Amino acid sequence: MNLLTLVLVLWRLRQFLGNISVQQVVAFLAFSRRLQSRIAWQQITRIDELDTPPKTLPNTVIIFLANAIDASPTQVTGLWNALREVVWLPGFNPSAVAVPLVDDFAPFARLAQSFSLGIEELYPPTRVCTRNGCPEFLNNNRRQPLHDARRYCAGLYTLGRGAFPVIVVSLRCRSCRATYCLNYYRE
Repeated sequence: MNLLTLVLVLWRLRQFLGNISVQQVVAFLAFSRRLQSRIAWQQITRIDELDTPPKTLPNTVIIFLANAIDASPTQVTGLWNALREVVWLPGFNPSAVAVPLVDDFAPFARLAQSFSLGIEELYPPTRVCTRNGCPEFLNNNRRQPLHDARRYCAGLYTLGRGAFPVIVVSLRCRSCRATYCLNYYRE
């Protein structure tokens, strides 16, 4: 399906989809793709139908998607009518594990080092100094923003992708000189 066709389909369904946000559409696409095997096993009766998405979704899937994306069942049905060609993966093997809508790992693995990026970049969980003893907090009752990002190469070990290089970033408070790392800070 090309973009113009998609826009025309969405325009025709505008009375159902008028208040659907982009985030809801992205979530619908991701969840529907993950449910492709369930939809295929429940709806498709012949093996030659596997490459064509069914016209309707099972009621259990409609209700699940409506709750998952905070939409009405009518809106989920409208989204399915508009986007089923986008969601459905041709050549799908219903016994295989569903693949994500977008493989965000492969482009980073291939290109990240060329652009001084990490496949993953891990930052401290805060962007301000959380120390109550920080002079900025004691004198002005404000949290000092963290600065002076320092990047370190590290390895991240995962079950799904094995080991791969990442960048770990530490930040400093200019007021108290505390250094914030991924899961701790030091004075």
